[in-house]
Amino acid sequence: MKNDQSKQKYNRNDRRILSNIILGRKGGPTTVRIIDELLTKPYNVNQLSQTLHLDYKTVRHHINIIYGCKFIEKEDLGYCVLYYPSNRLINCLKEYYNIKGNLKK
Repeated sequence: MKNDQSKQKYNRNDRRILSNIILGRKGGPTTVRIIDELLTKPYNVNQLSQTLHLDYKTVRHHINIIYGCKFIEKEDLGYCVLYYPSNRLINCLKEYYNIKGNLKK
């Protein structure tokens, strides 16, 4: 029982953080576009900026926010850094899609 409660608290915290970075910021729609792309396959910042038709610095800014909240991870390949969803994001995809739905309302 205690483990279930701590797991719920962790999920609520993740939901709060996701909600803050998506709904609580002016750049929330851009953050959602980046997360959606990363859910399809790993990207580096340059690939994301080209795919989403966004400025490199804009993508870098949003990546830093998402990475700082531990919803994505990175792999340094020497010549580039690939970003991909973390287990933390995967574990709360239902919450992510609910928050994303609230963004469009």
